[in-house]
Amino acid sequence: MAETEKTKLSVEKKLMVGLVVSILLSTVLIVLASSSKETVFSPYVRDAEGDYQYQQLSKMRDTLGTSDDGKSGERYSIYNTMSTPMLVNDWQDPHRTMLIIAAPEKPFDAAEAQAIHDFVTEKGGKVILAANSTNAKRVAEEFGVLYFDAPVSDSKWFYEVTDSTNVRMPVQHTRLWSVASVSEDLALMDEASLRTPCTEAEVSAGVTDNCRMPVLFHSPTAIQVLDVEDDTREVSVLASASDQAFVARSGFDINNVANPKT
Repeated sequence: MAETEKTKLSVEKKLMVGLVVSILLSTVLIVLASSSKETVFSPYVRDAEGDYQYQQLSKMRDTLGTSDDGKSGERYSIYNTMSTPMLVNDWQDPHRTMLIIAAPEKPFDAAEAQAIHDFVTEKGGKVILAANSTNAKRVAEEFGVLYFDAPVSDSKWFYEVTDSTNVRMPVQHTRLWSVASVSEDLALMDEASLRTPCTEAEVSAGVTDNCRMPVLFHSPTAIQVLDVEDDTREVSVLASASDQAFVARSGFDINNVANPKT
């Protein structure tokens, strides 16, 4: 009997050791894989080098929460979550919660996309999904919006950039600019509003229904609203490319029939 218990204990110890070793190896691999990468899309980084500072979310965190000096911000409670989107519907007061997913590293699976859809449509929550078209595609389709799988090229509305030595970089027609509405669908805005720029005072006061602002896009894709007769949701198009834009599915020739116009 004693020998049996000793063997059982030994097996349990082996399993525990295996679990600890697996966790340590996973941690080491994650550290090694990310050691040479700069942190981006962080709500806490304030002193990143060069252009990396412009890729952080600290300004957004200050606006929604409370700034470091305590003098500004909407004073919402802000928390980080390490959980899968599958758990969002178990959160307390989902109707008073906004989930912000910025730069996810992989596409959402069908169950995760369904959980996010239910969080919005069944629980009354709000979601901002800032992701590329590949990773956001399945979630978008849950809401009846199709993301294309290639960037938009626009030889009319594009911008140029310089490198660190102020030398102009090669032209890329996938760097687009547009004049965007803040909340109103472009198709529903009157001509005067379409031509009216938002002033700093209007932006500060949140009065931006009848004006537009310039926006720069880096390699955006196009979207298509599916089932336009569906009256159970509202899709607002806030910005568009020029009449020379197309989806570069097969090279950058505008005359290629494989490249649909936007």
